[in-house]
Amino acid sequence: MHDQRWQARYDDIPRAVASAKQFSGGEQCNARLGLGEWDAGDDTEMPPPRGWLLGNIFARRFMSSLLADGGVGKTALRYAQLLSCAIGRSLTGEHVFQRCRVLIISLEDDVDELRRRILALMLHYKIGRSD
Repeated sequence: MHDQRWQARYDDIPRAVASAKQFSGGEQCNARLGLGEWDAGDDTEMPPPRGWLLGNIFARRFMSSLLADGGVGKTALRYAQLLSCAIGRSLTGEHVFQRCRVLIISLEDDVDELRRRILALMLHYKIGRSD
């Protein structure tokens, strides 16, 4: 059984949605941003395929996350996967669908640590600057 606070929040959903539509510019804003609603029963065309870049890990227009305990190699794996995308050659076993530029925004490592890690990967996998 839900408590009264939960029920009050649930009952407030229609008002919150209406308020958000009014604040955002309503249906015109939804149409402009592609955030509108549609009837899935009327949707008869296949959507475009996903733009896979690396295995089923990275795809264009999607975010990817990797969750695990600290100190088990999440960052090292991501750097190797990103380097795979940058050079167009698999380093981690996933298929590289398309070579692409990579942007790393690190909130964990400073620039020197990032350089150390990337250089270590390049040395380990014998990746030259021309790659």
